[in-house]
Amino acid sequence: MQNRNSPTQKIQQEIIEALNRWEAWRPRKERGRVLFYCPVCTRTYSLSYSAAKKSPPRCLRCGVDMVRYDEEAFVKRRRELVEKVKNVLPSIVAVFAKAAEIYKRSIEEWRIGDGYIEFKVDKYDPTEFVYNFARGSVHVLLYFFDLPHYREAADCLMGELSRMGIHTVIEIYPPHTDPQLLPPQAKYDVERNKYVVELKP
Repeated sequence: MQNRNSPTQKIQQEIIEALNRWEAWRPRKERGRVLFYCPVCTRTYSLSYSAAKKSPPRCLRCGVDMVRYDEEAFVKRRRELVEKVKNVLPSIVAVFAKAAEIYKRSIEEWRIGDGYIEFKVDKYDPTEFVYNFARGSVHVLLYFFDLPHYREAADCLMGELSRMGIHTVIEIYPPHTDPQLLPPQAKYDVERNKYVVELKP
């Protein structure tokens, strides 16, 4: 049973409070502009009337066309997303905290964006764990991968997230990597200039 005063429990509680604020937020409409939002992650964007007549903007994160803002649909989508993430949040935080510990770090900070939660392990280490709750996927960047415990952290993530059935992409930064430690599934991606492991549910 998880200790209510444990660091992971504290992080979960803080994230739930932030998610409630995120759900309650409403965009402000600007005079002379048309407001759009992404139907996947709910990110908002406004265009001038003339630009809005041409074609809708695309969401840079989700790659889909945004739709004209409708408050009822926007509120419904945010509520759906928050309910979805709250159900899986304890498991996600526990997995990330465990992997961070194996990585010889801890979750130092986190932030909520539109449809995702980003976890940082150290302000001096770009390693991050991102749970995209709008897509139900995880993206991980492991900056260091030249000691056995970094591979152990990757194995922990791959095992736990596969068991949960979550689509996962792990990127490993080449300059700080020992190729002998790479998981067998890792492939070098020229475009990203990273080793990539993709786990599909």
